[in-house]
Amino acid sequence: MRIIYCTDLHADFDGIAKSLKTFIEERKPDLIVISGDLINSAYTSEAQIKKHEALMKPLMEATHQQLQSRIQTQKIDISPAEFFRCIPIIATEIIENQQAPQEVKKVVKDYLKNLEEAQDFMEMQYSIIKHAFPQALVLPGNYDMDLDDTELKEKNLHKQTKEFGEIKIAGYGGSATEKGMPLCPQTIPPELVVAFNEYIHEENLNSEPWAFLEEAKPTIAFTHTPPRGYCDKETIEVKGKKEIIETGSFGILEYAKRGLSQLICSGHIHSAVGVEKVRTENKKFTAVINPGNFGRVNGERGGNFAEIELENGRFTKATLYTFMTPNDPKSLLIRSKHMKTVNDDLTSLIVNSMFYY
Repeated sequence: MRIIYCTDLHADFDGIAKSLKTFIEERKPDLIVISGDLINSAYTSEAQIKKHEALMKPLMEATHQQLQSRIQTQKIDISPAEFFRCIPIIATEIIENQQAPQEVKKVVKDYLKNLEEAQDFMEMQYSIIKHAFPQALVLPGNYDMDLDDTELKEKNLHKQTKEFGEIKIAGYGGSATEKGMPLCPQTIPPELVVAFNEYIHEENLNSEPWAFLEEAKPTIAFTHTPPRGYCDKETIEVKGKKEIIETGSFGILEYAKRGLSQLICSGHIHSAVGVEKVRTENKKFTAVINPGNFGRVNGERGGNFAEIELENGRFTKATLYTFMTPNDPKSLLIRSKHMKTVNDDLTSLIVNSMFYY
């Protein structure tokens, strides 16, 4: 079985996407998976972003007490990410409440109109992706809404499993902070972002992705967020000094240690490119793959993706590629090859050579 895997498209629909289509036509993979962030912005203008930010403070004041009261009286247990997704629901109820002050209703109406325009623009971009990659399964990232509300619904792998002969795959998208807050830029409303239901509360880890994957037990797990400590490191600047931090999921790491999947295909951290192995309870390993960002964003070249091969239901090889020139499918560079050995280990080879097909 041959799988083409890319992640972090960031609305780069031209150039690189066309080059990848050429590669797909030549290699004829059995499966194509694109793992968030599929788009890069929910807004068509800077004015929309500023309007949303200006409306959020009075809106939170109007909805916070009502939402907290509902959680306490109905004993609802929701994650921080789901808390944000409840805001539009409460806002709609305020509009329908005859006793709500008119000035509050005006703020709420403006907010809902702005949010609707953002959602419409997001859905339009997902329609483009559907037609650009009709064969691909997709997973939302921390820039994406729940794809079940879009034209990509039938291709959505989030919290789903699929079987291809003896190969079973499962997906869990999105990302969040350690406290479970939506991890999205100002170009994406947190109320629309798909919920990554993992957070630490009173030193206890609550992890839906861990529970979902533990039950699914796929051969390959596709997760936008990598496991903690593997293909997840990025460099940040703190008080003038550069520090390397780990940004992955604790729950997905715990799952990887169980050794129930052969591969975890992730993304999210553009610079954390590679194939690494997590030692498992049965003294073997789970391979973690992050090919790097496919889309060009924030000055990054992009064009990165992976080709994964399995034989008789077993992972055998992963090859990481990069298009050096976006519009030129002949500019394909093999960055590295990673092969599973006969004694169940992983050997990696840095290649950095041009590949013409």
